[in-house]
Amino acid sequence: MSSITFKIGHNKTSYEAKTQIQEQLRKISDEIGIKTKWNNYTCTISGLVKGTINIVPNFVEVEINLRLSARLLKSKIKQKIQKGFQKVLR
Repeated sequence: MSSITFKIGHNKTSYEAKTQIQEQLRKISDEIGIKTKWNNYTCTISGLVKGTINIVPNFVEVEINLRLSARLLKSKIKQKIQKGFQKVLR
């Protein structure tokens, strides 16, 4: 499986970061074909991609595995998630 991993630093509380990440995921979930499930500050992603988003003090860690059908869209998916998260975490 092809994967996408990155970390984004932030200076928000974990709660603020989670709220903003949740909103961003709502905006892009239909576009990139994902569903999310939260357990405290960890989000499990399923659908076209599988993975986790962990929110900890000072950064957000994203680890996503792409299904075979999503591999051609890897750069688009990474750009959507990474740029969206960077925008709301600044």
